[in-house]
Amino acid sequence: MALGKESLDPEIRQQLAENIISTPSVTLLTQREKEALQLLAQGRRNSEISQQLHISIKTVETHLTSLYQKLGVQSRAEAISTAQQQRSFAWMTRFRHLARDYGRWPETLAGLHLLAFVVLMLHRFTLLIDHAS
Repeated sequence: MALGKESLDPEIRQQLAENIISTPSVTLLTQREKEALQLLAQGRRNSEISQQLHISIKTVETHLTSLYQKLGVQSRAEAISTAQQQRSFAWMTRFRHLARDYGRWPETLAGLHLLAFVVLMLHRFTLLIDHAS
C-alpha cells in the first residue's frame, strides 16, 4: 500500500491468493500457513489475518515466520513473489504427470477391453444357461 491506496486491484489480489496455495514449496506449508499466505497475498495486515483466522497476532507472526523459513524468504513481498514464481513453473510438473499417464493409456485401454470382453461373455453365458433351463 502506498499513501493509503492499495497497489493491486482487489480482483487480481484474489486471483493471486487463490492460485498461490498450490505451488510446490507451498505444499510444504501447514494448512494455517497456507491460509495466512493467501491472506497475505490479498494485502491483509497481521491484525486482519488474525481476525480472519480467529487467532492471535502473535500466532499470525509465528505462522509467517515459519512460512518465510520454508519458502526461504525474509519478507511479505518475497513470500508472495516466490509463491507466484513457483506457481508459474507448476504447469511443467503437471505436464510431466500427464505425459507419464498418457504413456500408460494403451495398457489401460487393453485392460478395459479385456474387462468388457469378460462381461459380455458372462452375459452370453447366463443367457445360454437361462435358455437351456
